[in-house]
Amino acid sequence: MSNAPIPPSPHAQDLSRATKRSLLPREHGAWGQLLVPIATALLIGGPSIAALALVVGGVAAFVAHEPLLILAGLRGERLAQQERPRAWRYLTGAVAIAAALGGGGLVVAAREVWIWAVPPCVLGLVLIGFVLLRAEKTLAGELVAAFALSGAAVPIGVAAGQAVPDALLCWTVFGTAFVVATVSVRSAIVLVMTRGRVRLGHFAAAVSILATFGAGGLAVAREVPWVAPVGLLPVSSLSLWLALWPPKPRRLKAVGWALVAASVMTALVLWLGPR
Repeated sequence: MSNAPIPPSPHAQDLSRATKRSLLPREHGAWGQLLVPIATALLIGGPSIAALALVVGGVAAFVAHEPLLILAGLRGERLAQQERPRAWRYLTGAVAIAAALGGGGLVVAAREVWIWAVPPCVLGLVLIGFVLLRAEKTLAGELVAAFALSGAAVPIGVAAGQAVPDALLCWTVFGTAFVVATVSVRSAIVLVMTRGRVRLGHFAAAVSILATFGAGGLAVAREVPWVAPVGLLPVSSLSLWLALWPPKPRRLKAVGWALVAASVMTALVLWLGPR
């Protein structure tokens, strides 16, 4: 009888490849918070070499998020051990692309773009701190993420030819909308987990949604009479519905996609509205 090892079957190899975990960010809501404002900025301003380079650099920086979580052990120690080599490759590759394309975009962009690249970069560094402190999923961490991701559209929009007030308006509207959505979703999850016994979170979410919606509209009402409040309306309405009538746990994923669709409606209002 031969003692040679039996090679794995092709079926087993295919199964192993099929079950290999993706190292791309898993939160589709976060993808929406990044890409929808960026797409809006490009639609309003128009693509340029500098803007497209900044887009690739920004997406690459976001892709680095998941391997960073794995290497920090925030997806579990077992996964950190199993995927450490792949995670390092993904992280170094994403950081290299972000530095090369993001830096290249800034080099060919106007000096004004450099200034407006600072706020989202600072927020991104703060978010990394939340990750390393294992506090990314706290309310504060998620709010920082909402403004950091949506803020990436400001330098991209300015590089694309968008006027600075328009770019800041988009950031204000999207940032406010994502804050409202974050508060309402967290409240809905709490209410579902406690079977509706915690009414304080229910009330706080509704008040936060209305207050944030009103503040966001009033903040820009002098410059744009109706675009800001109307742009906030899709996400705010859906968020208020979530706070008042939280969905069942099995429908939370569908809620995430509904919020992405609402943010697309916000993008259309900002794109088609007067400037």
